[in-house]
Amino acid sequence: MHLALVIPVYNEAERLREELLDSLFEELAHVQVIFVDDGSTDATKDKLLQYESKKNNKNIKIISLQKNSGKAEAVRQGFNQVEKDCLFVAFTDGDFATPPKEMARILKSAFELNCDALLGVRNDKGNGRIETVRYRKFQGLIFNFFVKNILGLDLKDPQCGMKVFKNSEILKKITERPFLNPWLIDLEMILRWVQLDPRVSIVEVDLLNWKHQSKSKVKIKDPILMLKDLLRMRKEYLTGDAKE
Repeated sequence: MHLALVIPVYNEAERLREELLDSLFEELAHVQVIFVDDGSTDATKDKLLQYESKKNNKNIKIISLQKNSGKAEAVRQGFNQVEKDCLFVAFTDGDFATPPKEMARILKSAFELNCDALLGVRNDKGNGRIETVRYRKFQGLIFNFFVKNILGLDLKDPQCGMKVFKNSEILKKITERPFLNPWLIDLEMILRWVQLDPRVSIVEVDLLNWKHQSKSKVKIKDPILMLKDLLRMRKEYLTGDAKE
């Protein structure tokens, strides 16, 4: 099993239907899927454990955090549970905005492209089926402007939740300590990698299928609130010394 997928979940009991999980493991039959329950207060953990027991699925691993710590810490904890012989490690959002079939296609692309970081892009002007809402598109434009002008990262869609990274010693260093922001793990991982190895190869790939979820935990004001943390990240990763 040379691929691992980390899925952070928080209060997703309603969404984690058996048919959805069946579809996930059908598409990712040879992928280790690590669910990280980020201190949910509903039945999220119980539903995952019941599914694991009922299906006797060896490809599923469930990690439970005692308290809600945010996406970044949940993903970091998941990454640190990946087997050493795994070649690529991915994460995606627990709302399944990226459907299982598309997850499988992106993971396959990681092998074909053999890059250090593969970043999904929600391009609604491409050939894919990208279903979003106006405020999310507006939100993305604001955030992308901040990322480019504050961090100097010219990325098409840094907020897209589908990301794949090559499993390496550098990745282990990147995830060995907590991140500054509980949500911007995508950017911090890239900044840490660039800090440790400026030759990092990054490839952006258009998603062919993505659908905005109505109960998304991302709010329209979030890009403005994240501005302070982007400035903190610039100070930490672009003007300071590498933390090893």
